[in-house]
Amino acid sequence: MRAELELLTEDLGELAGTAEQPQLPPATGSAEPIARNPQERRALLIALNMAGNGASRAEAAHYLVEHLDMKDPERLLDAVYGYVS
Repeated sequence: MRAELELLTEDLGELAGTAEQPQLPPATGSAEPIARNPQERRALLIALNMAGNGASRAEAAHYLVEHLDMKDPERLLDAVYGYVS
């Protein structure tokens, strides 16, 4: 599973133009990276997967808070749901 996550992270990085850290175009026009550390990268990948599979933003927010202990997933979800929709 870890190897698959690393491959997905690399693929997202290539799509965003960097192999170091996957980033989506900011939904708010901010130049701040969406995923700044490994936990945020994991949350980004999970949120992208959930959004791509049709989960609502509320479902994704609940999952990130419950399972990844994210205090405020809104910035990440803004980017993900702005990108997917």
